[in-house]
Amino acid sequence: MGDAEAVCDSPVCARPVNAGFRLCGQCRQVLGRELLSLPGLHRGCGTRLGGQRDPGVRDSGVRQEAVRVRADVVDVLGSWCGLVVGERGTVGPGSPAVEDLVVFLDMNLAWLASHDAAGDFHAEVGELAEAGRLVVDHAARERDVLGCCQRPDCGQDVRAADPGERVVRCDGGHEWGPEAWLALSSKPRGGHRSRRRRAERKG
Repeated sequence: MGDAEAVCDSPVCARPVNAGFRLCGQCRQVLGRELLSLPGLHRGCGTRLGGQRDPGVRDSGVRQEAVRVRADVVDVLGSWCGLVVGERGTVGPGSPAVEDLVVFLDMNLAWLASHDAAGDFHAEVGELAEAGRLVVDHAARERDVLGCCQRPDCGQDVRAADPGERVVRCDGGHEWGPEAWLALSSKPRGGHRSRRRRAERKG
């Protein structure tokens, strides 16, 4: 019997691979897209920090995760650039900037996709991109908060309407028409949390 057909090294794929590669064509395409998305995600996480802090984002946990993701992007990409330089004997990236690290790795993508560690590279780049999107998407969702629901015993966040809709909804499902939007936006946010704390103290 002949040798079994080689399959993709990605932990979430079992498609066959072309000769010389450790990743299938589809996973190589996904890897390339995810890799090229990292500079933008790295910048997006940066807008949650320091002088670029987005005033609409109030969750300190998001800021902490943004710090971690930014550090991981530099660390992981730098490590893979080091592997390429060490094993190929080529000149490394021009600088440690994420954009330069990504350009360098993209130039060596075919070689990396044929490396014994191709599956790890695919997984790590995917994890970085997913973590970056979670931070950016969460922050964007926070910016959509208009205020607190004014229904008794609710006070949950009211979020901006989807395009074309004439009502806004709170996280509890209550709807508010355009005539109430100004009042919602002027009411201090987080009131439901303070009300619950007061109720707990009284109890």
